[in-house]
Amino acid sequence: MVEYLPTYSPDLNPIEHKWAQAKKEREWLRYRDFVLSPYGVIKIKSLFYTAILATLRRFLQVSDKAATTRC
Repeated sequence: MVEYLPTYSPDLNPIEHKWAQAKKEREWLRYRDFVLSPYGVIKIKSLFYTAILATLRRFLQVSDKAATTRC
């Protein structure tokens, strides 16, 4: 007996679930390898410091505007 499926039915096709699982694992491995690599550590530190500097700049701009409006 042959059962016809719709043209694209990922929920009914069991291999799609395995492909999704494999893709998640591959992404995790790529992320892990990047984070543990020396370049990854440097890049993450750089992004962290950039975010801190941007936050400080916004804070100082708001503080400066508040100080000038009070005087």
